[in-house]
Amino acid sequence: MLQTPSPPPQEAFFQTDFVRLRRWLPWLHLFRIWGMSLDARKIFIGAIGLWLVSHVPIQDLPEWSVTVPTEITGRPEMPQQSVHITPDMYSQSPGGISWSYLVPMMSLAHSLMRSTWSVTWALNVAHALIQFLVLLYVGVAISRMAAVEFTTGSRSSIKTNLNFANSHVIGSLFGLLIPGLMAALLWGMGTLLGPFASVAYLGMAVIGLVTILSAMVMLIVWCVVLSTPLVVGAVAVDHSDGFDSFSRSFYYLFNRGIYYLIMIIGSLLAFEFLYLWGVYFVQSIQLTMLSSVELTTQTGQSLSFWFAVLQALLEGWRMSIFWTTSTVCYFLVRLSADGTPLDQMWRKQATRPAGEVPLVGLADREANG
Repeated sequence: MLQTPSPPPQEAFFQTDFVRLRRWLPWLHLFRIWGMSLDARKIFIGAIGLWLVSHVPIQDLPEWSVTVPTEITGRPEMPQQSVHITPDMYSQSPGGISWSYLVPMMSLAHSLMRSTWSVTWALNVAHALIQFLVLLYVGVAISRMAAVEFTTGSRSSIKTNLNFANSHVIGSLFGLLIPGLMAALLWGMGTLLGPFASVAYLGMAVIGLVTILSAMVMLIVWCVVLSTPLVVGAVAVDHSDGFDSFSRSFYYLFNRGIYYLIMIIGSLLAFEFLYLWGVYFVQSIQLTMLSSVELTTQTGQSLSFWFAVLQALLEGWRMSIFWTTSTVCYFLVRLSADGTPLDQMWRKQATRPAGEVPLVGLADREANG
């Protein structure tokens, strides 16, 4: 009687206790964000992206004036307190660090709320969309770099990830435009129904319907804001198109929303504290060194230049933290919702002629992204 030979014994794969613990508690992977975000390539891409955003011209930004009445201050002898925000304050925070990545949202919201249309209005909308597209492009590139490092433990080149962003940033944009178009459609329906609110016997019903439509619009807008990191993560990790990234992000948000929000908000708050500490440290050194040097001298100008570079790198690190955190959270939410392994990521399969030896190691990662 013939016997089938038994397969040769295989060596068991060794796993450390920490690896087993991370398999049991996947959210421990959040502690990897610190090391992953301190990547010179991610910081460089983030700093360049913010520099480009800050140099897109925006005209006719709004001026805001906030008045605190005496009843709120609680002291009748104290006059009303007024805070006036000028357009110059949009590019600088009180600490001197750029907040220019908020300009697209503020300028776009202000332009869309204006009742008069003009050339300036159209330019502001176009410039705000360009700024948003630049930030989205940077987000796709950094998220792809973070995804490769998270799954393989190696860091890919800037060129490879920028090429990936070139071909996938439109998919991310469509993933955000689909719910935006849905919100615009509902808003248009509410606008059309508005004049019928004064019709007898129909007014209350129309007002109720418009209220429901307005609530749905607000819900979609908030879902778009909260799901933006998931949309970019779906594109960077799973090679999703616009509709697939939209469906994935909303599915994860509605099924694992609390888990996702706790992870991403908690992580970002912790890293924001470290960022603010770094800003305070840099500004303290800057004030100490520049207080004894004339800014008009060559030494003063040189110090001012290098401190500006250092602040730009801090902003780039902040961008790296945000997109790295959102990518890691996408992996964890996907694991919780779909059971997809953490090491699974889309990779481009390079075609090679028959008989050619396949690429392995670093050459394979560089070729296949």
